Amino acid sequence: MDDTFALPPLFSSLRTPLGLGLGLLALLGSRLPSQTPSLVGDFNKVAPPSPSSHPRNFVAMGSYLFFQAGTPATGTELYRLKLGASAAPSLLGDLNQGPASSRPDSLTVLGNRLLFAATTAGAGRELWISDGSASGTRVLKDLRPGKLGSNPRSFLVVGSKMFFVADDGTSGEELWISDGSASGTKLVKDIQKGSAGSSITGLVLHGNKVYFQADDGSHGPELWSSDGTSAGTGLVLDILPGARGSAPHALLSFGGKLYFAANGDPSSGTELWISDGSAGGTQLLRDIRPGPQGSMPRGLLQLGTRFYFQASTLDHGAELWVSDGTTQGTRLFVDIFPGTGSSLPELGVRVGSKLFFTAFDPQNGRELWVSDGSLKGTGLVADLRPGLGGSHPRDLVGLGSFQLLFTADDGKLGRELYASDGSAVGTILLKDIYPGKSGALPSGLAHAGGRIYFAADDSLHGVEPWVSDGSLKGTGLVADLWPGLGSSHPRDLVGLGSFQLLFTADDGKLGRELYASDGSAVGTILLKDIYPGKSGALPSGLAHAGGRIYFAADDSLHGVEPWVSDGKPGGTRLLADLAALPAGASYGSAPSGLIDRYGHIFLALDDGKSGREPWFSRGTLASSLRLRDIEAGPGGSDPRDFTLVGNRVFFTAQDKAAGRELWVSDGTAAGTRRVADLVPGAQGSDPREL
Repeated sequence: MDDTFALPPLFSSLRTPLGLGLGLLALLGSRLPSQTPSLVGDFNKVAPPSPSSHPRNFVAMGSYLFFQAGTPATGTELYRLKLGASAAPSLLGDLNQGPASSRPDSLTVLGNRLLFAATTAGAGRELWISDGSASGTRVLKDLRPGKLGSNPRSFLVVGSKMFFVADDGTSGEELWISDGSASGTKLVKDIQKGSAGSSITGLVLHGNKVYFQADDGSHGPELWSSDGTSAGTGLVLDILPGARGSAPHALLSFGGKLYFAANGDPSSGTELWISDGSAGGTQLLRDIRPGPQGSMPRGLLQLGTRFYFQASTLDHGAELWVSDGTTQGTRLFVDIFPGTGSSLPELGVRVGSKLFFTAFDPQNGRELWVSDGSLKGTGLVADLRPGLGGSHPRDLVGLGSFQLLFTADDGKLGRELYASDGSAVGTILLKDIYPGKSGALPSGLAHAGGRIYFAADDSLHGVEPWVSDGSLKGTGLVADLWPGLGSSHPRDLVGLGSFQLLFTADDGKLGRELYASDGSAVGTILLKDIYPGKSGALPSGLAHAGGRIYFAADDSLHGVEPWVSDGKPGGTRLLADLAALPAGASYGSAPSGLIDRYGHIFLALDDGKSGREPWFSRGTLASSLRLRDIEAGPGGSDPRDFTLVGNRVFFTAQDKAAGRELWVSDGTAAGTRRVADLVPGAQGSDPREL
């Protein structure tokens, strides 16, 4: 019997984009989609009426809560708060002396110590350790001596050790391990020999090993595992032979097996895979959507004896699927948007025996849903904002075994803090923190000591730390850490890591240039005056790849060429002068369409010889190459609309024989080809809206 649950048909809706007001609105919080807008830099030097400390990244260790916050005197540094006490938070240490910020991030508890990444002027960004006291807070190990720093990330605790990714300047970004001591902090394995790094992502513990995606330079991004030793670190299976790789992601340990999404065959696209950790035991679980597009599984989340995920098919669109780990038990669970439309379920958190998530339906827009694993127990929790607009719940965090806290916008009070027990009557507004329609914009919700900490603005104190125990009375301000008309028109906002924002702005003196911000006024800086004078470099096309930002800019000497930045003034530089300029010329290669594919950049540019063609770069001049001279000669094929699908990039290009048609590339010359000549002849089909 088919127990798929269906709802009435619906029609699509559009979300209204947010505009930018005066000054710079920085995206704050621990997750980009749920970040709160707040003024971080006033380029006309007008002091904000309610300065903020921007607290975030709350983590509990023992009887203390640790988090980062900023003041004009110290910049963004590490604070601690005694849980349950009435005393105000205290500064643990001004790690980067003076108003500059150390930006402590990735706060991770290892035993009775706190490990985190922080930046100082002398050592750059390195791995730090703290026992919770000022005297016990120090650099654990300077992995990359000098000012550049090793930029540790992706912390994962396994027993008494922590895996992480770092760049020592010799091996590139690779897998490291630490037991909390300097001698016990070491490189696990140089997976891709040389300084390029293996582009590690998605570390997940399964059994007694850590599994992740890595690229050794020969097999492309594939599934790897490690027990913390060099000998015990290796490729599980070359799922898709060749340099393209299968790009495994969304890894989930469930029922003694590892489940993940991967592109194992160009003819089947990205589908759901299963592995027991061996090459022979790694295989496709089910081809949910036959054909090259694939079902693109995402958001795997366990509930009881099954796991749930989003997958897309031609008949049902992107909906909620369920699996018990077998091929037969992997099926559509509920069709919230009946027919070919998509409810695009975003799986949130488990609270007790319930799974909370958000989804879009025809009558209510995007609202909060709940499931106990049965069709009868799956449904809309509450329509907080009647109509298709939807309240767009975000920041879902469990509190205890029965209550969920989240933020939502009911269309009247703005985005505020809500609580729910999974029923309509049990879903309530906890507090109207910012009276009126603007909303408090709570962000960075984190659980500690039986309560939820978050950042919010009450209109009186700016964005400061708040706390809630799930009740109205127990929701309040923790501390006001930072007491208290012309516009730069910030654009091209792009996150770099979990603590920094890069963007372009015009301060009225230097023209439009590249800036960086950690979310505070003192931490908002000009990275480089690329084009001296008032004209500005006009940076454009900012794209994130491999821990850096790539963009096009004009420095007045080389014309418009590709540039790269690691978020530091010293690390912002010309990538390559790809178009040799005659004396007096200033046109450059004019790169455009920059897009990231697993840490590598696809772009269109004109090298002055072949015209505008598709190129590929790993961030160095030596690794920058033309993928294919589609239209031979200086005319160029003018590639546009680069779009990442799975582990391939689709784009449109034109040549004299076929006109403008759809093309695809896997990052190699041999794998760059026309998909189909939809309109034979020179006219072309002119595909758009990729």
